[in-house]
Amino acid sequence: MKEAKPFEFLTEFTPSGEVLTGKKPDFKRVEDVELEVNQARENTQAAVMGSIEARIATALETIAANLTPSEQVVSQIALSLRNEAIDLAMAASEIIAGRALDENGHAAAEEAVAQACKQLRAEPRLIVTIAPDAELQIKMRLENMPDIAERLHFVTDPAARPGDWRIEFQGGAAEFNRDAITKTVEDCLNNRKSDPIEDQLDLFGAA
Repeated sequence: MKEAKPFEFLTEFTPSGEVLTGKKPDFKRVEDVELEVNQARENTQAAVMGSIEARIATALETIAANLTPSEQVVSQIALSLRNEAIDLAMAASEIIAGRALDENGHAAAEEAVAQACKQLRAEPRLIVTIAPDAELQIKMRLENMPDIAERLHFVTDPAARPGDWRIEFQGGAAEFNRDAITKTVEDCLNNRKSDPIEDQLDLFGAA
């Protein structure tokens, strides 16, 4: 029979069973295992999310690089459409205003001249520039205003169009010129070409 050999047992435990000294046991407490598992899960999730975010960023950069030429084309198309809308608004406003003046130009000019004359009672000499076709109608209108008609000097202008009129007097001048109005509308709309893309219908409102 072999002789039993004594050995030294140095492991110390707490009353609850925790090891204080000596060789670490081969098992772990449930609480420690849960903490390590949770930490491992958080580390894994962080690594996965970092990888996903990196791939998303790379994908977005690739998409942006591929779409940049397309964006330029789309912007050019939008700009072209806006400019075409401006040109259309110009044409529409000119047609509408032109038709209104062609149909009612003489009457409007007659009334405008008469009203302007009433406001210039004290001026000694008035020069009225009118379209040749409007001369007769205006003179007939002023027949009922003899005191004013005596101070008026009519000058026909072949370049004037129906609805155009101009009164020159000592203190300045008053006029309505269709070409000048058209130019003002065109300038207003052309200035819109430098604005950001807007609702095209608003261009017609501006006209």
